[in-house]
Amino acid sequence: MSEGGIAIKAEGLRIRAGQRTLLDRVDLAIEPGEVVLLAGPSGAGKSVLLRLLSGLLTRDTPGFRIEGSLRVRGREIIGNPAAARGAVGMVFQDFALFTGLNARENVSFALDHRQPRLSTEKAREVREGLLSELGIPAEAEVRELSGGQRQRVAIARALAYAPEILAWDEPTSGLDPAMRDRVARRIRATSREHGTTTLVVTHDLAGLLPIADRVILFDPSAADLKEVEAARAEAELANLSTPTTPPPKTPGAIRRAGRTVLRFLETTGRTLEGLGQAALALLPRWPDVSWGLRFFRHFLMTVAGPGALLYFLLAGAVIGLVSAYFTFTFLPERGYTEPLILDDLIGGLGFGLHRILVPLIMTLLLAARAGSAVAADISTRVAGKQTDAMRSFGVPPARYLFTGTLWAFLIGTPILAVLSYFGARIASAAVFAVMAPDLSIHAFDAMYNRLLIKPGEFLPAGTSWVAIKDLTAAFGTATIAYFAGIKPKDSPEEVASSITQTVIWATFLVLTVHLVFALVEF
Repeated sequence: MSEGGIAIKAEGLRIRAGQRTLLDRVDLAIEPGEVVLLAGPSGAGKSVLLRLLSGLLTRDTPGFRIEGSLRVRGREIIGNPAAARGAVGMVFQDFALFTGLNARENVSFALDHRQPRLSTEKAREVREGLLSELGIPAEAEVRELSGGQRQRVAIARALAYAPEILAWDEPTSGLDPAMRDRVARRIRATSREHGTTTLVVTHDLAGLLPIADRVILFDPSAADLKEVEAARAEAELANLSTPTTPPPKTPGAIRRAGRTVLRFLETTGRTLEGLGQAALALLPRWPDVSWGLRFFRHFLMTVAGPGALLYFLLAGAVIGLVSAYFTFTFLPERGYTEPLILDDLIGGLGFGLHRILVPLIMTLLLAARAGSAVAADISTRVAGKQTDAMRSFGVPPARYLFTGTLWAFLIGTPILAVLSYFGARIASAAVFAVMAPDLSIHAFDAMYNRLLIKPGEFLPAGTSWVAIKDLTAAFGTATIAYFAGIKPKDSPEEVASSITQTVIWATFLVLTVHLVFALVEF
């Protein structure tokens, strides 16, 4: 058979992860239509190989060094991971379904990013056929599905992308024997009915051996892949163990200082790179416009949904109430001074609320509330491998998540700012009505706007300054929330840490922005 006819072919493949060599100059060939089990002890590197095969791991991935050749249907994927996307479909261990979507929409995501794209009618036919074939309740949201139903949705979504190779990551992990047998039969049936080459990564061979055409063991001690007979596979697997990596030596003072400088330079470089990515992400380079608008709408509701609108309106009201109340309460010799300076007093109150207090407190609350919510949203997607699922369909997560986040903040922030200012003005007018009952509300408006409204101008003075610093703070908060959320995460603690980091750095950024603008503006 020609090389182009071989489903998977590795030659001299070498993978290093940190100080460990996972594979050392390995050769491998898998024929089309085969069901191959790749087994090995936990931590051996099976999932690393699977991620490399599916294009999720590249030469640029930090901590990894990859050499040699790995071809999928004759296409080299080392150095060109995009070649694997579309050819390799992934059924993730935890399924990596898109939360907030129902089963039909999860399958639609794969179809809408398939190349070449199907016609609307053909895509509907494929989607409904897969849902019917696998017995999936199409309208049920992911959170409503059982574990078995979620796996079937993951299979349907992977098959909708029309892969030549279907890879399964630990499909029977934690299952009882009866459920394990059902999953095994589903894997074999899927391979036969859809004509896919099937690679199953597992550390648990029991129940899967009857469906396998070949069994390949991942030997971590030899950093090698070796094919074994099915009858001897379990016994040989039991003899394998993952070698321990010795702890790194404690570096000396000079080396520690050098590493500190290097980390500083790397951090500075990443910051500049992040700003460049943020500027580029403003361009809506969506692979699919309808999905781009959907993600944007989702993040806009997170930043400025109905709850946020009420929250910021009330926050503004509290700012106005407290400012006006204490302005009147602590006025020295109020009975004598109020008639003399009331005009200036209320004018200063209006100026301070519009130009300083409301923008500062509003953007601080935005950083804490919306920043943490977006960081939590993206972190959950990362921890649940949803971003990996996007990549497996050829979609860079930033195209939807980063662009959607940035525009949600840039559009939502002015709305929240206007509401906050409106709430502050209404509350301060209410305090004035109580504190100065002999004066009309029209008198309050005239005094309040004395420093803000200029003849012939519609907007209050300084609105452009307020808009620029609010949007600068919003842009920075969105960028921090995205990069804190998109970092790799494997535990709830890492998700919580990203939220905390977002709140700390975003509020620090907001304070810095307002300090700089205060020095320039006034």
